[in-house]
Amino acid sequence: MTFRQAFDKGAYVRKGEKGTPVIFAKKLTFNEGDEDERKIFMHRSFTVFNVAQIEELPEEEVSETIIPEDGASTFIVATLADIRIGGDKAFYVPARIRYKCHPCPRSRT
Repeated sequence: MTFRQAFDKGAYVRKGEKGTPVIFAKKLTFNEGDEDERKIFMHRSFTVFNVAQIEELPEEEVSETIIPEDGASTFIVATLADIRIGGDKAFYVPARIRYKCHPCPRSRT
């Protein structure tokens, strides 16, 4: 969740919390079907925060489980990467193509 999304819901990111940068990409087509059709990628960067870093977030905003989209699951499997969930740090090991991720939050404490 971005800082602005939290603010719009009446919540706030705790002071001193560090966010994770993410990039949103979307393919855009201009003049579709015309002779001068152009396709470009739009990129935007955001800083996102885990719900555990956000205070006063309404309970309905906290998801118990995350169900990945079929396209995302297919992509992840196709990478043949060793993806591990758990621990207290997220990192990438290029020599072994290993990703370590934080577990998804299941409940607010």
